Amino acid sequence: MVPGALATVNVTSTPGSATYDSGNGYVYVNNMNTTVRNETLHVDGFGSVSVIDGTSLVGVATVGLVPDGSTYDSGNGYVYVVNTRSNNVSVLDGVSVIATIPVGQDPDVSAYDSGDGYVYVTNLQSENVTVISGTTVRATIPVGVEPGGVIYDSADGDIYVGNGVSDNLSVIRGTSVVGNISVGASAPWPAAFDDINGCVYVLDGGSDSVSVIGGTTVLKTIPAGRGPTSAVFDAGNGFVYVSNYESENLTVLSGTSSLATVTLNSWPGGAAYDNRNGFVYVPLVGSNQVSVVNNTSVEATIPVGTEPDTATFDGINGYVYVTNIESTNVSVIEPTYPASPSGGGSSSLVYVVIGVVIAAMAVGIVIGLMRRERPPPAAVPPQPTIPGK
Repeated sequence: MVPGALATVNVTSTPGSATYDSGNGYVYVNNMNTTVRNETLHVDGFGSVSVIDGTSLVGVATVGLVPDGSTYDSGNGYVYVVNTRSNNVSVLDGVSVIATIPVGQDPDVSAYDSGDGYVYVTNLQSENVTVISGTTVRATIPVGVEPGGVIYDSADGDIYVGNGVSDNLSVIRGTSVVGNISVGASAPWPAAFDDINGCVYVLDGGSDSVSVIGGTTVLKTIPAGRGPTSAVFDAGNGFVYVSNYESENLTVLSGTSSLATVTLNSWPGGAAYDNRNGFVYVPLVGSNQVSVVNNTSVEATIPVGTEPDTATFDGINGYVYVTNIESTNVSVIEPTYPASPSGGGSSSLVYVVIGVVIAAMAVGIVIGLMRRERPPPAAVPPQPTIPGK
């Protein structure tokens, strides 16, 4: 059973992507619309981030213009918000902005490297990556033309940056580029990392395919649907789910193989994986719903707000948060726990209990037979049974 939305949390305006902070359990929602004042020599304005705890709005932080991507640093507990139009990054501690860090021109997205503790920010127009340590810029690294997507590979400790116009990937280790990978397709976007097989999955928007990268080698290029825009890794079954916006479906990958295609009823947005019940939650932008995918089947469909964009899983309270762009709110979904993707659930518990009972009966029979074969001497009273003996 997968119930509907538990609550709706109103936010400031045009909620886009969201980030989960595992330290305090908050969800940070980037409100992309901004208040701008145009003057003769400059543009002034601000954006905001709504901070949600459970089903309550606990604060709104004022940040730069058009906050888009954000990243949680588990080392220092900060959330880094990329302000695309302000060319800077806001650093949040709880609900407070503690620093504003200048970066390159037109910053796009970011990723946290838990190995070296750095945050990597891609700058589209500057054609470089800003490396941040705490609240300080550690380095600026030149990469390809229009660097966009970025992802951390925890297996080898490298950062993969997709260079949209250069049609290749830059591989960064620490503060240096250690390799370049040609994927043979336009607009490569590193989207998911499989921590079981150690591969990085790169969406090739120009060719409607997915490149599977191992280290600095393209292991395989797999056809996907039309317009692959995002992907999520399911650690329970080891699958990677690719959202194909134009095809209105998901491509399900297992390792370097295409396993299945899951048909949806609208354009899929950014999905989230729930590691408690093993389901994948896929916002459907055009139908104002969320599809709950169990392995390769749609388990349920949940109504949410207007134009749902991305889903985020909160590992502390077990809720799934869906940003609804046109509704200016966030839908909070409470799945049922515990659950089993294969439908085991309570029946598995019954089998365990039965097994324990049968085992106990078997032990009792063996003890009874042993007592028959070796009765105690008549002059000695029976000894009490000692547990475990």
